[in-house]
Amino acid sequence: MLAKYGNISAWGQAAEERMLSWNFNTFGAWSSAPVINSKKLAYTIYLDFSGKNFLSRAFVDVFDPAWNDSIVSIAKSLCGPARNDPYLLGYYSDNEVPSQD
Repeated sequence: MLAKYGNISAWGQAAEERMLSWNFNTFGAWSSAPVINSKKLAYTIYLDFSGKNFLSRAFVDVFDPAWNDSIVSIAKSLCGPARNDPYLLGYYSDNEVPSQD
């Protein structure tokens, strides 16, 4: 990527222009920030509330006050800066939430 575009910002701009030329109107949930920050296409934010528990396949204790504090902190840091962005479609709290067998 760096050999072709020189820096990540130039790559992001090229990726965005390619998507627009293909008539895409939305970035995927896990798109790179340099592309999303261009503000020409709608996007979503992935919050990842379950975090490392995904790897252990343990479901989080949603009644644990520490978990509540954790998600409030995540939400403030990720949702706050984008709250007035007209290109923001919404948020994913998690994906493929683990469950115990």
